[in-house]
Amino acid sequence: MKIEHKEFNILSNPTVPTTAIAIIIKDSKVLLTKRQNVNKENGKWALPGGYIDIGETALGAVVREVKEETGLDLRNPVFLDYCDEYFPKMKCHCIALVFKGEAEGNDNKSEEVSEMQWFTIEQIKIMDLAFKHKEILEKYIK
Repeated sequence: MKIEHKEFNILSNPTVPTTAIAIIIKDSKVLLTKRQNVNKENGKWALPGGYIDIGETALGAVVREVKEETGLDLRNPVFLDYCDEYFPKMKCHCIALVFKGEAEGNDNKSEEVSEMQWFTIEQIKIMDLAFKHKEILEKYIK
């Protein structure tokens, strides 16, 4: 029996965007940013991070995104896990790569961020975070 194989062309197949996000803890608090001027989840608190650019590593992306959004340098980032984020109402499916690290430097939020603040785990438990960031935090922060 002969099996025919179709040539695979990645450009003709739909892709799922990938993001890199960071859990940054300082003095038992987690850094969150409030999204501003963005299409998805505008006005909600989220972990800092964003899309991985073509040709960029996930590690490079999370370091760059944290710097762009917060002005902070992400130090010693460690990959924790990935999270499938699918939101039918927004017609959005994304893979979020989750890193944990330390931050150094001076806070300096970007135009994408209206506020940034350090929150305790107790505060986060009662917040409505963007995407699946609350689930991610509950999994990794005890």
